Amino acid sequence: MIGDGPTRVSNGARDDAEVIASDFVPLTAIDQQEPGEFGDQEYACAFNDEDAMVPLEITVDQTSFAWADAPDNVYIITKYDITNSGDTDLNGVRVAHFEDWDMPWAAPSDRANFDRTRNLGYQYYSNFYRGMMVLNSEGACSFKALHNDGEVYPPAFTLADKWDYMNSGFTDTAITTPEDASIMMTTGPFDIPFGATVTASFAILGANSLAALQAVADAAIEKYDQLTSIDENFSDALPESFGISSTYPNPFNPSASIRFAIDKAGQVELTVYNIMGQKVRTLVDEQRLPGTYEVTWNGRDGQGGEVASGMYFVRLRSDDRTSSKKMLLLR
Repeated sequence: MIGDGPTRVSNGARDDAEVIASDFVPLTAIDQQEPGEFGDQEYACAFNDEDAMVPLEITVDQTSFAWADAPDNVYIITKYDITNSGDTDLNGVRVAHFEDWDMPWAAPSDRANFDRTRNLGYQYYSNFYRGMMVLNSEGACSFKALHNDGEVYPPAFTLADKWDYMNSGFTDTAITTPEDASIMMTTGPFDIPFGATVTASFAILGANSLAALQAVADAAIEKYDQLTSIDENFSDALPESFGISSTYPNPFNPSASIRFAIDKAGQVELTVYNIMGQKVRTLVDEQRLPGTYEVTWNGRDGQGGEVASGMYFVRLRSDDRTSSKKMLLLR
């Protein structure tokens, strides 16, 4: 779930009529790598929220990591890179995971609790423990143990209910007697200016005791620190060349991410043109230091209107140097 208010929560959870929401629209096929650059298995895909009741106009690049060997083979890490692809800044955005483990299946025997030192929420029954945790530096801003009767089943779980749970803090974190329960954890809030990207990361994990679950959580934290270190080292490395390295996805609808590199400081312009050579929109026009950058074009012109399907060119200019790439918009 990703939202910024009680009427705007883009999500893939069931609603107050027990209908599974289909707010997110895939932009790419799932790319599987085995082994991947960091995990033994990696899955990547991109989607936006254009089918939400009131879209935030975001693009999400999701990457999931799994490992084959202990102690890392009992959890997965999922990283969401969330880009504001709309026309206005987004403020106070929250990102949540909702889980309903049902242990054992079809029996009202769930209990739930929260380990705040690890940002770890979990459900348990007998020696079955299943949990989720926030890994990004913002940590958890809310964890709620949900009583399904009254808080999830109809007529509950409206958009307003979900937003309320995403802002509930840490007051309802435990269910100690057996019942039909679920859990919801939220990270943020994030402010996302137009074209900017933030990252929310979660781990899903399991074990056969609380102590074992906490040990698995510690392993996941250590692994994520390694992943973050790799990402930071990549971001901090100064590029040796100038140019647009990629546009993704291509073809795209409605948004594409444009990655480019600047090898020396200077005035930088990144501009979209149509096939007639007419300027459609300026995405960047400012002084930039050397580095690798990424911005998003949402398929709209400078006045906010949608542009038609077709071929477009994005051009990067700095001093007397230029670089360009084609982009195909298919609506």
